[in-house]
Amino acid sequence: SNIKGNINTYSSSDSEADKKQKSIHKQLEYVVMEWNKLEKLGIKKVSKLTSSSKRYKMLRSRLEEYGLDDVLLAIEKIRHSSFLQGRIYGNRKWKITFDWFVCPSNFPKVLEGNYDNDNGGGSNGGCGEDTAGYKQASESRSYVERGDSFLASFMEAEKG
Repeated sequence: SNIKGNINTYSSSDSEADKKQKSIHKQLEYVVMEWNKLEKLGIKKVSKLTSSSKRYKMLRSRLEEYGLDDVLLAIEKIRHSSFLQGRIYGNRKWKITFDWFVCPSNFPKVLEGNYDNDNGGGSNGGCGEDTAGYKQASESRSYVERGDSFLASFMEAEKG
């Protein structure tokens, strides 16, 4: 039929590289759309994602490395993490950001469930600065004591 001919003509005019580029672009848009749904949990939206930006390159790398399903699964895990939503640890007021999420050192930890409500854990900022490992459930010390040890270890890391 005529329609089939048009589809074939259209698809053959696009190189494989063009098709892959369009597919990646659609995936990036979809991930940002899903991320922005987290705004109702108090997590900042992505308002801009340009192809020359670091965040674009980082997200694209995570998509190429893990695939769309795992990236979406990691976003879903944020919904079930009080820590990542900034609802734990008193006055620290840290919560996940898109730029932190797409870091190669942080993304797998979210995906693997390191910050799920039954695991605890945390970070104080950019790529690679992780202080995970606080077990909420079996913790006998108070949040304040834990905060002090967090600061002490952070200060040591800053000196080194």
